[in-house]
Amino acid sequence: MVFYPNLENMSNFSNITGVLSIITGIIFWIGLPRGYSKSLFSAQKVINFPVLLLGITALCLSVGLTTVLSHYFPGLHSTQSEELLQLMNDPVGITIVVILVLFFAPLAEEFLFRGVLIDGACVFLRQKPNVATLLSATLFALSHGITHFPGGFLFAFCLGLMRIRTQSIRGTAFVHGLNNLFGLGVLYYQSGDIPLALAYGMVVTGGVGLTYLLLSTQALSKPEQDA
Repeated sequence: MVFYPNLENMSNFSNITGVLSIITGIIFWIGLPRGYSKSLFSAQKVINFPVLLLGITALCLSVGLTTVLSHYFPGLHSTQSEELLQLMNDPVGITIVVILVLFFAPLAEEFLFRGVLIDGACVFLRQKPNVATLLSATLFALSHGITHFPGGFLFAFCLGLMRIRTQSIRGTAFVHGLNNLFGLGVLYYQSGDIPLALAYGMVVTGGVGLTYLLLSTQALSKPEQDA
């Protein structure tokens, strides 16, 4: 007999976490300086190998870990994918899903999780950027459900580090959109997950990349600290 958590309760918990994240983000945003929102979308100050590696690592860990977890625990599959697939049964539905998943969701979530939650935690909770990134990544992962937690947490953590380094959410929103595009493409054309061997390869690639970045203090230093 295989035991699965109560998915309905898990879904409710994810929804509650998402709402609390939004409320906290609004409170932080109100207290942040004027013109703050515009500054988040400013041009990236740094585009180099560590930044690119953070993006690749985020994608590999998100897709790979979620696929592996879904393979071994099929009962944890989210109903969100099925709902999206049902919407994509005509051109209008596909257009709506593409706009929401590839454009609106990445921009909104990056503004909230990699923007106001990280900066708000630094300013109002007096946390260091890396600690604020961990807090934001935890909220992001919990709000996306148990199936996506491991991959979602590491995905959000990498994007948080990327945002701190570049001082912008342009790059993180782009990577987030690519992640959603990959997932949407697999869902629409295969109605399932990517091959397990490829998923394991992505996990290994992402793990190596993240290990290198965490061991390289210089690679994750802020722009103003660069030589």
